[in-house]
Amino acid sequence: MATNTQNLNLLKIDPVADGNEYFDVERHLNENWDKIDQDKAAQDAALTAHLADSSHRHKASNISVADTGNHFTATDVEGALAELFTSVSDGKNQVATAITDKGVPASGSDTFPQLATKIGQINTGVTPAGTAVVGDVLTGKTFINSTGSTLTGTMPNRGAANITPGPAAQTIAQGYHNGSGRVAAVTFDASKVLIGTTIAGTAGTMPNRGAPTFIPGIVDQNIPAGYVSGGIVKGDADLISANIKTGVDIFGIAGSLIPSGIRSIQKGTSTISSNSASVSVTIGSVDVSKTIVLLTFVQDVRDTTYGFSPTRKPIPKLESPTTLTLSTRDKYLGKGNIIIGWTVVEFSNLAVAYYSGSGYIDASSQSKLITISPINVDRTFIVPYTYASVSNNANDIYEYIGSRDFVVTLYDASNIQFYRPWGSSWGVGIEYGVYVITI
Repeated sequence: MATNTQNLNLLKIDPVADGNEYFDVERHLNENWDKIDQDKAAQDAALTAHLADSSHRHKASNISVADTGNHFTATDVEGALAELFTSVSDGKNQVATAITDKGVPASGSDTFPQLATKIGQINTGVTPAGTAVVGDVLTGKTFINSTGSTLTGTMPNRGAANITPGPAAQTIAQGYHNGSGRVAAVTFDASKVLIGTTIAGTAGTMPNRGAPTFIPGIVDQNIPAGYVSGGIVKGDADLISANIKTGVDIFGIAGSLIPSGIRSIQKGTSTISSNSASVSVTIGSVDVSKTIVLLTFVQDVRDTTYGFSPTRKPIPKLESPTTLTLSTRDKYLGKGNIIIGWTVVEFSNLAVAYYSGSGYIDASSQSKLITISPINVDRTFIVPYTYASVSNNANDIYEYIGSRDFVVTLYDASNIQFYRPWGSSWGVGIEYGVYVITI
């Protein structure tokens, strides 16, 4: 590496470190000469002035040197001149060595004009030219600019830079790229990209179906391929289990509707013994709220004790899902058996309500209303069972008149009417059991 002399600051070339450096005549040689020449002129002028002044004539070794710039180690003129000579000599030797290293023989004993001539004989093979700056040249590489200066490039070496596309723009780093870098390919199925959207130069082909509405039907409906922004599948508030037949499944909803019809029928014959007012019959379990009892026949023993032969009409009632009771008044206990044919009918989807009890119609009236839970009259019918007894006292009905029937009707949505179409000077007691059936 080049250094400078201590006193005159002359440039000293290092043959090893600077051997390949372009030889700059101005910097490597002429500037040193100028420094020497300027220093020599200054010394000569000082010496001449000093010699002109006879009062100061003395030996150089006796003349001190101020050396405010600290160029010499000597403190007298003679020592300083010796150091200057050595510096110049050393400088010439270094310049001569550098010239020789460039292929032109030179010696430290050559004069400065001789050394200048030899520098001009160096074949550099390079003509200083060009407009490049350090940022234009790869880092670590040197070049000579238009002024002949050797410079080192600072352009970053990016090598093989690979870029993977993403959702945002990416800046390509400034610098040298060796040509092996790549931008990763973007491959995709265009049919899965919406029409109007372009990715990496490839346009999507997926149709835009908007927001379609589908109404379920009895056959499958194809949903066209493409993009939907929402859409709906229509629903129906009536699509509930209660509206679907049992055993049928519609869109995952299992039906619980039992169609109107008969679920079961049980038949039998039972006897109310002579000394009893009722008989209980065990039947197969039924849903009481959907079941009625029909009496198919009544066979009564005739008795003339009271001047007529009554037919005792029993009233059926389901006491529980498995118990049927057939009952009549006990006015004629011991007068013979009553044989009854009965049929228990259980429906699948009918609503059955049963009302039973007793009442009284006095001599001045012909009808009586019994209150029931509200029903739809247009969808309801009744199956009545009644018998009557005559009395002037509602609490003492003492004579059975089974041969007299009542007219039993749905009076309105909340009442059943018992009507006697025959007149009497007596009040009439009523025993009844009525099935109210709504479809």
